[in-house]
Amino acid sequence: MTGFPARTVCYAAGVCLPAIPEAASMAREFTRHTLTAWDLPAHRDDAELIVSELVANAVTHAARQAACADREVGVRLALRDAGLLVEVRDAADGRPGVPDQSEEAESGRGLFLVEALSRSWGVRGGAGSPGKVVWAELPPAPRPLPLLPPLPPRPAGAGAPALISAVRHRVDTAVLTRVLTGLVRLAATD
Repeated sequence: MTGFPARTVCYAAGVCLPAIPEAASMAREFTRHTLTAWDLPAHRDDAELIVSELVANAVTHAARQAACADREVGVRLALRDAGLLVEVRDAADGRPGVPDQSEEAESGRGLFLVEALSRSWGVRGGAGSPGKVVWAELPPAPRPLPLLPPLPPRPAGAGAPALISAVRHRVDTAVLTRVLTGLVRLAATD
């Protein structure tokens, strides 16, 4: 497998969808159900967006090629020890890339999102031969942050107002960092 090192696969699931505009919605639903079954709520939003963008791109480019218009788009999710692998297969030729963006562009931002939300992404096949797989890897699911210990009891007779339970915040700094990095990349291209 070029560009993606072999790793242990713990779970894998796939679906073949018709290359129609509704395929992106169907792929999101497949992803949502699969990651819920695998108990991976931390990956669900990012994976749904990545799958949606990659499937929409595959359908768009397949529709431009008459030979690919009636073909399928394959979606595969693989939970590995190093993270979640999302793969989208189509029969169109050509290799996708992150296009130059202008403020007036009405499309073409999908791969920017894929790049911002994934740890890495790439393409296998498609260089002069029909068919390719576009993949993106999400890092391992973050472990839940431990809850703060309960507040100690107030000493008897303390005159201060009653303590209010501390608000517990859970901030995923990895997601914030990826989004910020993606925004910086977008700003740099303008």
